[in-house]
Amino acid sequence: MKKTININPKNKKLALFYAEASLKIGTGHIMRCLVLAKFLSKKGWNCKFVSSQESYELIPNLRDFDKIKPSEMEKNPITNDLLVFDNYQIDIEYEKKFRAYSKIIMVIDDLSNRSHQCDILIDQNLGSKKDDYNNLVNQDCKILAGSSYALLRKEFFETRNKSLEKRKNTTNIKKILVNFGGSDLKNHSLKALKEIENSSFNGDIEVVLGFKSPNLKEIQEFSKSSRNNIKIHNLANMAQIIHECDLAIAAGGSSAWERCCLGLPTYVIKIADNQDKIYQELGFAGSFNEFLEYSQQNYQKLSLKLSNYVDGMGTERVYKEIEFICNSCVEFNIN
Repeated sequence: MKKTININPKNKKLALFYAEASLKIGTGHIMRCLVLAKFLSKKGWNCKFVSSQESYELIPNLRDFDKIKPSEMEKNPITNDLLVFDNYQIDIEYEKKFRAYSKIIMVIDDLSNRSHQCDILIDQNLGSKKDDYNNLVNQDCKILAGSSYALLRKEFFETRNKSLEKRKNTTNIKKILVNFGGSDLKNHSLKALKEIENSSFNGDIEVVLGFKSPNLKEIQEFSKSSRNNIKIHNLANMAQIIHECDLAIAAGGSSAWERCCLGLPTYVIKIADNQDKIYQELGFAGSFNEFLEYSQQNYQKLSLKLSNYVDGMGTERVYKEIEFICNSCVEFNIN
């Protein structure tokens, strides 16, 4: 692929991430973009986010990167090496507006329901295939489909071996993780806690809520009367918590790949339509108590199956594709 674009090679490579977070849409889009942005930053790139003030207020880690208002980007597009769109409201018509300003346009999608104009498309869902995007992207688009391209932080790869070794020696389920993303407006976390309370489980529960969870007080009140020892987290080291837990009851969003990487058996609850593929692959047709008993009897087999879906190297693979295409482009200075 050869393209000419106005880039000054004396500067750092510039990556712009167009994504949003809110209590309504959740934090998943921003969180997976943050993974790639931090990886690129360590490789010497300059990364900025085209996002709303609400996103920055909701996700503290986003403040490590400069903010560009979407309206400013539309009025005065910034010449860049990489423009990443992770937004279900954006399609080919909007992407075309920035074609002349971007050396590489990359789209992160998991719906395969609209057309795109891009150089790279990532669909990290388990079971996703290149054919899902037939007639939806330009012919020279590089499609990265499947969970081998899951964007995970380096902590998960670093924790993977010791976590999988721990699973091999797990004989009793003593600690359960409850996690339903960054907003959980319908309070699935409380519903999950009640499911656990009504099951045969008796032990420790780690509840990870969003940065500004509207359900904190209600879950705190429930915890006081529970027979289980419930610990609540707002900011959490997810790799460490997943490693420490023996089972999870959680959403089928992008955090599913974190749990797979560390081999954590999970009772998946679908909380959004875009989680259909994940639920179809990882869901369990039965009650949580039935899943608890099944996992206890088949723990090592289930853990190994999940760990084979994601090896923690997805971010590295995506980075190599970006660099390859970026280096294949023709550059020239502007005065």
